[in-house]
Amino acid sequence: MPKISEAKRAQRRDQILDAALQCFSERGFQATSMADIISASGLSAGAIYLYFPGKWDIARAVAHRVAYGSLGAAAAADRAGAPLSPAEMIRAIGQRQERDGVPASLPVQIWGEAATDPEFRKIPAEVFATLSGEFQELLAGWFSAQGETAADAHRRAEEVMPIMLALVQGYLLQRALLPEFDDEAFLTAVERMIAA
Repeated sequence: MPKISEAKRAQRRDQILDAALQCFSERGFQATSMADIISASGLSAGAIYLYFPGKWDIARAVAHRVAYGSLGAAAAADRAGAPLSPAEMIRAIGQRQERDGVPASLPVQIWGEAATDPEFRKIPAEVFATLSGEFQELLAGWFSAQGETAADAHRRAEEVMPIMLALVQGYLLQRALLPEFDDEAFLTAVERMIAA
């Protein structure tokens, strides 16, 4: 039997995650079954189980993909030019989710599941740990660009980090639940608050 190349493996894994993302977005995590994901992927059950032992493993991979893809967009934009402001970091997350077809409701679903499912709770905990480290570096770069010493920039970034996570959550939550949500007004308020 011929071996599957690493590129083909990655393509199949992405195919499964794309199908799961679609199912979770349409039905929610609880209402999505493995049969739904298998059907949406176009792969056999055996092929799916070669990559993921079960639905929660797929859900964890989808959550990580969404969070890290969004964070990666902010980091890439930061490296490409001047350091991003906190509002620009949040904007980059929203833009990446739109570009990747991630519905605004998906992060809210992840938090909702985490509130009641101890196993699922590990997902946002892992994601927030990564976000904290990455955002601290981005924030330290921004504070340095504002004229602070390296030590002060890192100290200030560490202080602001919990607020930054709350702002990202609030931004994503309001985008998902409020039809009249004004992204730009929210981001302008973020800029003013951080500057103060």
